[in-house]
Amino acid sequence: MRDKGNLDRISSLSDELLAYVLSYLPTLSAVRTSILSSRWRHLFTLTRNLSFNDREYFGTASLAQCEERKLSFERFVYGVLALHRTSPIHKFSLIRTLKYDCSHLLVWITAAVLKEVQHLHLHIGNHPNALPSCILNCQTLTVLKIYTLGYDLSVPGVVCLPNLRTLDLRYIRFLDGDSVKRLFVGCTQLKELEFHFCQFTTDHVRVSATKLQKLNIFYCSGDVVVDAPNLANLLYVCKDFTSVDVTNLRSLLSVELWPLRSSMLPQVQVLRDIIRGAVNVRELILNHNAAQLLTVIGDNPTPTYSKLERLLLGDCFHDTWKYLTPWLANSPQLETVVFREVT
Repeated sequence: MRDKGNLDRISSLSDELLAYVLSYLPTLSAVRTSILSSRWRHLFTLTRNLSFNDREYFGTASLAQCEERKLSFERFVYGVLALHRTSPIHKFSLIRTLKYDCSHLLVWITAAVLKEVQHLHLHIGNHPNALPSCILNCQTLTVLKIYTLGYDLSVPGVVCLPNLRTLDLRYIRFLDGDSVKRLFVGCTQLKELEFHFCQFTTDHVRVSATKLQKLNIFYCSGDVVVDAPNLANLLYVCKDFTSVDVTNLRSLLSVELWPLRSSMLPQVQVLRDIIRGAVNVRELILNHNAAQLLTVIGDNPTPTYSKLERLLLGDCFHDTWKYLTPWLANSPQLETVVFREVT
């Protein structure tokens, strides 16, 4: 196709290649390309990524317009799913800011599972307590991210996620220890786990994952026991009181600790247990509060870190250097020390 002597090389590409390019666009933008010409009319149905975000769909609509557009957004999602022809799909992302009937959410999620989705990202706000069983038994799922607002986790039955490698949970309340146990028993290949703003409100939250290698905990509250014999990387950012009991600290190779207040006395023992048990660590990242708490409080001497190679101190003050002496004296392999000052 020529326009004023210029060759349209994009439209001459194969359907597979054009669909691959469209997969990097939000689904709304990909669908809009269907009006370019008859050549592009159905290309969006071949994309391997589906991304639905009602923020993009509503734009700057007023509250009165939002209710009408919510119905339009529902029809849009149903229409795309009905026309979509590619399976399996790589990623399905759903971000919704308004409240929809839960039956719609269930249909959309089920459609993604039936298309053998690999990455499932759900930003769904309020949601019924039980996770859809289709998610908990998705054989193809490798990455699962669930961001909610005050969602109480309940796992009603058997979990079978044999290929899940990454699990990211945000704003989740763990009320039932048995549900947590069923969840992680079914994730036999889990390697990366993140908790953001979660609440462990039961005394029986135990995360047991034999192949878990990376654990990130941000701003959580409550008590959790982590049974992960192969855990290598731990990132722990704490503001409120959270008791994290890692059963095998000697496997850790990288530890990053960020208590946000130096007066968090309930956290002292938790932090000291982590760092004093991680004697095989190779990288240690501490903020000023962690360095102060772990070095000053307590009579036990600093253990020897025979494999520590890199020490990074963040949010440093003028007196942070005073807390370095024990680490330097007990780290014969230390090669790098980095200071990051408070700005």
